[in-house]
Amino acid sequence: MNRLLKTAIVLSMLCICTTVYAQRYPFYNLNVENGLIQSQATSMVQDKYGHLWIGTLGGLSRYDGSSFVNYTVRDGMTDNTVNALATDKQGNIWVGTRKGVSKYDGKAFRHFVFQSPENPNANAVSNIEIGNDGTAWCIAGNKLYEIKDGKSKSLTIPNKDANVTAVLPDGKNLWVAVGNGTIYNHHDGRW
Repeated sequence: MNRLLKTAIVLSMLCICTTVYAQRYPFYNLNVENGLIQSQATSMVQDKYGHLWIGTLGGLSRYDGSSFVNYTVRDGMTDNTVNALATDKQGNIWVGTRKGVSKYDGKAFRHFVFQSPENPNANAVSNIEIGNDGTAWCIAGNKLYEIKDGKSKSLTIPNKDANVTAVLPDGKNLWVAVGNGTIYNHHDGRW
């Protein structure tokens, strides 16, 4: 191919091509100036009404799409440092803090603590998962706890000295991961 033909092909291609524009996505920066209770968000969950709940190091904020409503110990929470959030089918918000779990039903907070003489950090909740039956599974102080029918209790895994790192309720199964790389399955009261 001679040079003139190559140049003609390149120019034709340039004329045919259309300008491509980058897509712009609308981002909204919501912060303390907009009403968020504190700037360091630790967890988020969306409830059945579409509200966004944001746990921070200074309390809990609910965002309805236009404004914030904030909650702290003054409103009945156990602690202002929120480490974990979850929601259940009834619309309750489960709040994990350094001092246990608070369940918010839209009117008041109900508190759950974990008694464990051998675990001084038993109430330091790092994760909450809600099962289909409404059971709340919590990792607190690296151990596994359940809240069912208004009562909290410890659930001992086969390697009772291992640190629990993750929990996943799956129907009638409960999957539990521990720090040594082992994953346990709890089904019908057995591991």
